[in-house]
Amino acid sequence: MPIVRGDVIGAEDVPVRVHSECLTGDAIGSLRCDCRDQLEDSLKRLGQMERGVLLYLRQEAAASPDQQDPRVRAPGPRDGYRAGEPGAGLPR
Repeated sequence: MPIVRGDVIGAEDVPVRVHSECLTGDAIGSLRCDCRDQLEDSLKRLGQMERGVLLYLRQEAAASPDQQDPRVRAPGPRDGYRAGEPGAGLPR
């Protein structure tokens, strides 16, 4: 589910953050992961930008950190915003 701020159509260097759904972290606020903190920080940063996209990826059967299953996280800097990468073209 894309969350879009500003006019991104045809724009270059649009910051994009990909966040994988984590029910226990995002919705319930589990203390065993920092997923909710990452989502809140991403939304705050998006709100301060002229334009940008937060791509929220729904997971059918996402592993819960409480189950101690391995988690897949996006590589790169903690803030996760990378302008001009291929993901910028996904939400069309």
